[in-house]
Amino acid sequence: GLIVLIVALVGWSGTSRLSEHINTLSNTSLPSVIGLWKVNEGQTQIESSERALLDVQLNQQERQKELSRIQQAWQQIEEGFKQYDPTPRTQEEDRVYEQLKKSWAIWKKDHETFLALNQRFEAQGVLNPFETQITLLRQNQGNSPAMAAAQRAAAIYNQLQERAKANRGSFQAATNLILEDLRINEETAANAKKAAASDISQTIFWVVAGLVIGPVTAIIFGWFLSTTLVRKIQISGIQIMSSVTQMSSSGKQLEATVNEQVASTNEVVATAREIAATSGQLVKTMGEVSAMSEDAAEAASGGQKELARMEAGMQQLANSTSSISGKLGA
Repeated sequence: GLIVLIVALVGWSGTSRLSEHINTLSNTSLPSVIGLWKVNEGQTQIESSERALLDVQLNQQERQKELSRIQQAWQQIEEGFKQYDPTPRTQEEDRVYEQLKKSWAIWKKDHETFLALNQRFEAQGVLNPFETQITLLRQNQGNSPAMAAAQRAAAIYNQLQERAKANRGSFQAATNLILEDLRINEETAANAKKAAASDISQTIFWVVAGLVIGPVTAIIFGWFLSTTLVRKIQISGIQIMSSVTQMSSSGKQLEATVNEQVASTNEVVATAREIAATSGQLVKTMGEVSAMSEDAAEAASGGQKELARMEAGMQQLANSTSSISGKLGA
């Protein structure tokens, strides 16, 4: 029972630790990694669309498509941050995340500046200012309003291009911090996975050991206890048989004593009957003596013959008294 209890405690402890590791993976590392990957992928998509907008060969429809992709990327980024923010974080991860939020704010501001310049560029209505200028020069329209519009569009485009280059620095800084945060979460997940595998191995080992040791120990104790119990039963059987023998002997002695008491009782009854008979005779004799005494008193001169009769009666009375006393003494 103790071994089974120990095995149960080991299994419960291993299961609890495994549950903690699973909780770390499912509620901490996995949501964090998924959320950060959404943020990183959205940021990469935005950076890719910024580069696409620098292509002067795109028409208005294609440019609008890239702007829609940027909006979708921002929705994905917001979902990623909503998924990542509530997750538990270590002290190191918190430090990296605080730096990430600062770098992210700088990059987001640079991106908004880029979009504002792109809107100004598209508002000029000249999507390929350089080709437009060459065409106008070939048409001898170098001083025309169209050339002025193409030149303004080209200037804004140059600013847009410079802004894209500048955004690259803030983009890379934010990306590096996202990747650092991902690395921390991946290490946490890897450590949890490694610890879970170790706990599973240890739990399986001790459970198997308990399953082997438990039955073997039970067999040994069972054999030992059964052997001891058989010996005790044998000793108890011998004691019981001895007690039965003693009881049988005592019963026989009691039977003999009862028989003796019955014989003594019968003898007492016979003696009592003899005493009763003798007493009756004594009473009769005493009556006769009394009568003789009265006769003697009335006729003292009855002669020698009456005295002899009186003496014989007295002697018979004395003998009867002695006989009763002897029987009572017995």
